[in-house]
Amino acid sequence: MPAGLETCPPEVLESIIALLDLEAVCNLRLGCRSVAVSSAQISWRRFFSSKHVDLTSRDLLAFSRVTRHGGVSCQVQHLHLAGVVREVERTEGSSEMLTTSACDSHTSDKLALLDEAFDNLTKYGKDGTLSSLSLRVAFIRSNGQRDVPLRLNRGWLPHKSMWQCTVDTFRAAIQALASSELRVERLNVFNGPDLQMCSLACDQLNVIDWGDPGIVNLFAALTSLSISLCDRNFTFREDEHEQDSNHLNLTPSSSSTTARGAYDRIEDESRQRFPRSNTAILAACRDEDNFAGLANLVGACPRLRHLELHYSHVAWSLEDSMTKSFRRERLFEQVVRLGRLPHLESCAIRGLTMREEDLLEFLRRTRPTELSVEYSHLCTGTFQPVLDYCTSSSAGISKLYLNAIHKTNIEGEYQGLTVFNEKGESIKYDCIMDDGTELLNRQGSKSVQKPITCYIQPPFTEGEPSVVTWIRFQRLEYGL
Repeated sequence: MPAGLETCPPEVLESIIALLDLEAVCNLRLGCRSVAVSSAQISWRRFFSSKHVDLTSRDLLAFSRVTRHGGVSCQVQHLHLAGVVREVERTEGSSEMLTTSACDSHTSDKLALLDEAFDNLTKYGKDGTLSSLSLRVAFIRSNGQRDVPLRLNRGWLPHKSMWQCTVDTFRAAIQALASSELRVERLNVFNGPDLQMCSLACDQLNVIDWGDPGIVNLFAALTSLSISLCDRNFTFREDEHEQDSNHLNLTPSSSSTTARGAYDRIEDESRQRFPRSNTAILAACRDEDNFAGLANLVGACPRLRHLELHYSHVAWSLEDSMTKSFRRERLFEQVVRLGRLPHLESCAIRGLTMREEDLLEFLRRTRPTELSVEYSHLCTGTFQPVLDYCTSSSAGISKLYLNAIHKTNIEGEYQGLTVFNEKGESIKYDCIMDDGTELLNRQGSKSVQKPITCYIQPPFTEGEPSVVTWIRFQRLEYGL
C-alpha cells in the first residue's frame, strides 16, 4: 500500500500544513481522519490565534457564531477589528473623478453581535484576556477591492466618512470590551504605516466615563498602548455629503448594561453638528476637553510599559487666529500633570507638539530605557536640556532615536529644524552628513551616553528631490 499523509511523521506533516491556507487545511482534515487528529495536535490552533474581523453584519454574525460554543475558535489572541468605509458612488467628469463614500452604519444589532462575541471570548478564551487588539479602517472600492484609507482623501482636509468611521469603530470596540469584561494586554488604535490620515480625533477620548467599572477593568491589564490621534475636526471636504443615517447608534443592548454609564451621552455627541460660526469654532478650539482624554487614558493603565503616541495635524480652512487658539501642546501637558505616571520600558513620540519642560519632566518620571522622538514640534526651549538628560548615565537610556525635531514658538510659528553636531545619516538629504544631521540614532549605553550638542537651523528654501520627498512624507504622515 503506497505511503500517504497519514504515515508521515508529525514534524513532516507540520511542515506541509504550514504552507497551506486555512481553507486548504479544512479540506485536508475532511479528507482523512488521522490527518485531522494530527493537524489538531500540531498546527491547527495557529489559524485561530490571529483573527481579522470587519465591523459588518456578515463578519460579526460569523464571529459570534464561531465563538458561541467555545473550542479552538475562542483561542484567538490577536484580534484585528476594522471599521469599513465603502465607495458608494463614482462619477466621471472632464476634469476629475469624484468619490463619495459612506461609513458602514454600526446599528444596535451589529453591536449586540460584537458584544456576544466578546462575551464568548471572555467565557471560553485564555484567562479572559486578549494578547493584542488592533483597531483599523478598511476602504472598500465600488468593485469590492480593498484599498488603503489614504486613497479616500483628496487634498489635506479629513474626509468625514473616514472621521466618522474611526469614531464609530473606537466607540463600538470600547463599549463591547467594557460590557464583556474582556481584558486587553496590547492595544493599537489606528496606528500603522498603512493608516495615514486615518486618526482618532483627540476630543473623542474625552467622551468616555473613565470611572466606569467596565472601563477600569478593561485597561487594568494593558501593558502596551499605540495610538494615533489628530486635531479636533471642524471642517470637512466641501464636496462630501452628510451621512447622518450612518452615525453610530450606541444604545446598549440588554447584554451590555454594565457599559451604559460610560456611553449614555455618546450618541447625542456623535450626531452633533459641527460649529459653523467663527465664535463657536473659536470657543471649541479653546475647550480644554479637547486635550484631557489622552491623560485619562494613560492614567487608566497602571501596568503600562510600552507607549507609542502618534499625532497628525489637520490643515484647517480656518482663520489664523482660530488655528493658533487650538493649543496642541496642551495634550502632552495634561499627561505630564498626572499625579502618577507609569514606569516605561519603551516610549515612541511621533508628530506631537510639546513644551521642552513637559518633555523633560515626562522622561524623568517615566524613565524609558528605549526612546524615540520623531517629526515632533518643540514650542519652547532649545532641546539641548532634553538631549543632555537623554545622554546622561542617570537617564538609563540604552536605545535613542531622534529624528526631525522641529522648533516653533508658542504661537506655532515655525523657527527651524534641530541639527545634531555629529556626522551621520540624513533622511532629509538622503546621504551621510559630515557637519551635522537631523537624525541621531544610538544603541547601547556607551554610545548613547556620548555628549553631543545641537542647534536650531533656521528655515530656508530648498529644492532637492530628497527634501521634497521628505516634506511630502511629513505632510502625509503627520500633517506638518
